[in-house]
Parts: sequence; structure tokens; C-alpha cells
Amino acid sequence: MGVKTGWCRSHLSWAVAALAIVASSGCGTERPAATPPTIDEPEVEAVAPPHPGDTQTPSGRCELPQSAPERPHCWKSEPELLEALEAALTAATVTHPEYFDFESLRCGNCYYVKDEEGYYAELGRQLQLLGVCSLQDRDEITLKSTNGWSEQFDILLADGHIRRGEGSYLYSCSPAMF
Repeated sequence: MGVKTGWCRSHLSWAVAALAIVASSGCGTERPAATPPTIDEPEVEAVAPPHPGDTQTPSGRCELPQSAPERPHCWKSEPELLEALEAALTAATVTHPEYFDFESLRCGNCYYVKDEEGYYAELGRQLQLLGVCSLQDRDEITLKSTNGWSEQFDILLADGHIRRGEGSYLYSCSPAMF
């Protein structure tokens, strides 16, 4: 099964997609994307319920089954889901400007987050619209578009500003971490 980054689907208007391209060029440099490991797996429609006592919150509805590997292999390379994350971040700022202080910046579009709970919820919703599953754990988020691998990002600086670009990418793991 191939990797589905599909960040520019019909769910986003062309205006938001264009804004995402412009916005994502504000932080970090662009490098060619690496290819994550290819793992063949069957299409599955069931969604596993969260484990009792799990403190992490799945963001949005994920069409992939739960993955809980005992010993995942993790590495750092080029993120495959960064474009989708950047598009979702931009869409969240456009959809809910009340969550952000646009006057307080750390980079061209790294706004101060006034409502962290709303920010995380809207980011999860926007990622879902792009076909990307997400798991929020405080200032970090794990993304997957397949159970073959996932990527971990740090999306909120300690001072409360959005963290964007390649600097937000932490690592990839196989199989997916959730």
C-alpha cells in the first residue's frame, strides 16, 4: 500500500491550499522527501477503541486500526507528512483565528496560541479532512497515513507559539505508534 499524503484534497479550498504553500515556506528549508519503509498490509475499516486509562487523545476519526507495537524501530529522516501538517496548521489559523494572537510571532506564521485545547482539536479535525490520522500528546503530535509507519512532531514551543517547518519534525517509527 503506498503512502497517502493527499494534503490537497477536495476538502480544502484552493485558497486554503495556496495559503498553506505560502505559509509553509516561512519556517525551515525544503529538502526532497525520503521514502518511508514500504510495508504491505490489507485495507481494514474497523477502528479500535482507545485503551482504558490511555492519557493520549486520538484527534478526529481515524480510518486505520489501532497499532501498538511492542518494539518499534524509530529513526530520523525526511518527514513525509510535513506538507499535510503545514496545510492543517494553516487551515486551523484561518478557520479559528480566535485561537491565535497574530501579533505575537516566532517566525512568519508561528503565532502565539491563546486556546491550546481549541488549537489541538481543530488541528486534529483538519488533519482528518486530509486523510491523516493523529494522536495528540501535549505539545507533540503523532501522524500516520498507514499503519506501516508514523511520524512524531513537536507543534508547540514552550513559550506557547506554534512550531512549524522541518524543525517541528522529531522522528519516524515503524510500525505506526498508534
